[in-house]
Amino acid sequence: YAVMIPYPGTPVYEKYYRDVIDLSKPDVWKYFTSLGGSLTGFGSKNFTNKELNKFLTLAFRRFYLRPAKIFQLIRKVKGLDQLKEYLKAGLALIHNKS
Repeated sequence: YAVMIPYPGTPVYEKYYRDVIDLSKPDVWKYFTSLGGSLTGFGSKNFTNKELNKFLTLAFRRFYLRPAKIFQLIRKVKGLDQLKEYLKAGLALIHNKS
């Protein structure tokens, strides 16, 4: 799951963000990456950034916290280190307050 990121030059960017975002600012590029930046940095007229993050977290929870998916992941575990990583990711998903 992901929130659409309207990159400069795309039709969505040109229609909705061209006059809103100042590309000359040094930190503006954080909005155009999902790693280390603001995955939902733009928001929209229908949803705030906080609401978009909440929907994204809910989608991940509904997908990964299903019993069938949990058992599927457990069957694929190839060692204790991988199990620890899965548990860490699962706890982060559960405790994320978004």
